[in-house]
Amino acid sequence: WIADRFGRRVALVVVDSLILVAVVLQCRSRSLPWFFLGRFLLGMGTGLAFVVAPMYLCEVSPQEKRGMYIVLNEVAVCVGCLIGLQGASLAEQAGGSWVPVMAVAYSLGAFQRVLVGLPFGATSRASADPLRGWASRPERR
Repeated sequence: WIADRFGRRVALVVVDSLILVAVVLQCRSRSLPWFFLGRFLLGMGTGLAFVVAPMYLCEVSPQEKRGMYIVLNEVAVCVGCLIGLQGASLAEQAGGSWVPVMAVAYSLGAFQRVLVGLPFGATSRASADPLRGWASRPERR
């Protein structure tokens, strides 16, 4: 709904903001309810990202390379999950904390947030036409 109503870039900014707030809440929380709120927001942001990022990539990429970009995005998600799990496991085995691993997630989210939020970033075709699809919708009374 967010991506259709406000555009893919705005949805990605919302996703990145949710993830950044969630990581800060988890790392700085001193009570369980705040930590769980951070986990909930991280799940919301991640769930939105799994949908919005491929839509954005599909709309801004050239048709002949579209499939490759979508597959590379999905591979990057899987590799990122693997690296995050291994990093947390190694930190735990070394007697360290999981917080530095979350700091890496924060830095990557902040980097994407800056890139997507820049004014010269690619605008998807669906984002460029805010009235897209309105002609096919039934009129509300």
